Formats: sequence, structure tokens, C-alpha cells
Amino acid sequence: MKNVGLEQADILGKAAVGALIGDNLGSVYSSYATGTVTGSDYYIGGLIGSMRGTLQHSYAAVTVKGEGTLAKHVGGLIGAGEIAHSLSMKYVYANGAVSGQDFVGGLAGSIYTDPAEIPIEYLYAGGEVSGYEYVGGLIGWHRGGRVQYAYASGKVTSTLQGIPPGGLAGALGDGATAFITLSILEKMHWNTTVGPDSSIGIDNGYSQQNFLKGITENQMTQKSSYTHFDDFENHWNLIEGVGTPYFEYPATLALDESVSSDVYLSDSCAAGRCRRKSGCGSSPVRSDPIWKLAVRTNL
Repeated sequence: MKNVGLEQADILGKAAVGALIGDNLGSVYSSYATGTVTGSDYYIGGLIGSMRGTLQHSYAAVTVKGEGTLAKHVGGLIGAGEIAHSLSMKYVYANGAVSGQDFVGGLAGSIYTDPAEIPIEYLYAGGEVSGYEYVGGLIGWHRGGRVQYAYASGKVTSTLQGIPPGGLAGALGDGATAFITLSILEKMHWNTTVGPDSSIGIDNGYSQQNFLKGITENQMTQKSSYTHFDDFENHWNLIEGVGTPYFEYPATLALDESVSSDVYLSDSCAAGRCRRKSGCGSSPVRSDPIWKLAVRTNL
């Protein structure tokens, strides 16, 4: 799937529910959704419910609601992701409130892959996240693989006593599983003003945490705060003092040349997704990249 957008969606389902795709086994590029997704069982996501494939240059500005005690693996972009065999997830984000029971994350409810494969990287989540157990600003449960160059800026809360939420992940590692894959979180930041003090809620073992740093809400608007984002200029942009980082896509990204860059640099705002020159009120700055506008012209 490529260049597909769905706006003001109102999706209601049970399991494997997403605004665009319930269960994805292929590749998704340059696609997005806005609106609301509601489910009552496993795998509920703002864009994709269950993902076993490639996801790149896509986003969801969706309110995701997992209702009932079976609402597990709930995420702002994907409910659950299993990425392997040289497939990838990069340059993606979610910017909507997420709620569910267990394994609830601002971007993904759960992620599992092989760290020897291409890393999952360049991600962010900006929505409020709430749940019962294993609740994280970015990922509910990171079971295995490498995730890097990411941040979470939303408020994170859980109602289970004894296992706190994590600014980045509710749970890390799967030490009790017979087929153990190392879980690595690397070079990430989270918002300590509204989020938890700790990056991880609970560490289950066979995991690594490398260069994870909590920063305040004010610091999130300063480029100098992102000390672990290597090569910042080629992947991110930020309007100092106004918003949080957004993607500066590499020049190698194939874009629809029929869309003028003058439109990309417009000062106008739409649905809270801001262009490069200005922000949308007090909301975090979000880019509205050329591919996003191309989606609209091609529908």
C-alpha cells in the first residue's frame, strides 16, 4: 500500500482493528489516518491493528480506545508489530490519545523483532497514554529487537499498583520466553514533566538500555537537549522554543514532484499538523511533509 489517507475515520471492531488495515502482512508507505479507532480485544492500532511487514513514512493522528479487560496490545500507530526478514519500520509517528488494558503504548502496543535485522528507528509519539499494566509513552511492551532514535512527549499513566508506567516502554524484554531475543532500547528521550521518572516500567531481563535520557517539557523544544540523536540535521528538524522535533526526510526519499515545495513551506496549519515555518497555537510542531500533501492530491 502506498499513498493512502483516511480522514475523520470512525472505526469500531473487536480484534485486529486499525483505521487503514486490521492485519498487515505486506508493506505500507506514505500513508496516514485521522479520527477514532475503538476495539475490545487484542491488536488495536491507530493505523494498523497487527503488523508483520514494512511501515515507513506514515502516521496516525487517531484517538485509539481499547475497551474492556481483553483490550491488549493497543497503540497510537500499531497495536502489535512483528518485523523481521530485513523489513523495517522507520520515519513514523502517532499523535493521538491512547487507552487500553495491557500493553498500551503511544506508538505501539508491543514490538517483537530480531536485533540482527534492520533496526526500528526514527519514531515519535505525542499523545496521552493510559492503561492498566505495561503502559509506555512509546511502546507498551518491547519484547525483542532494537529500537532507536525515538522520543515520547505525552502524559503516561497506569492504574496497576506495583508496576509503574514507563516514559518510553511499559515493559522491556521477555526473559521467561523459551526463544529469547535480546531487547534493546537505544538513544531515546521522554518527557519527565508530564511522564514518569523512569524510562521503563519493568525490565523482564535479557535486555539493554543504552543512552536513554528524560528531559523536561521545555527542554523538548531545544535541539541541544537531544544529546543522543546522532546526525540530527539529516533526520529531524525543530523550531527552537516552539515545538518538538519532526522529521526532516532524507533527500533520497522519493516524493511526488507534482507538489510544489512552496506548499510545503506554507504558513497555514491543518488539523494540528503544522508546516515548517510556524506552529499551531500551543500544540507541538508537526511537519506536513510533501508526501503527505501528495497523498491528498492522489486520492
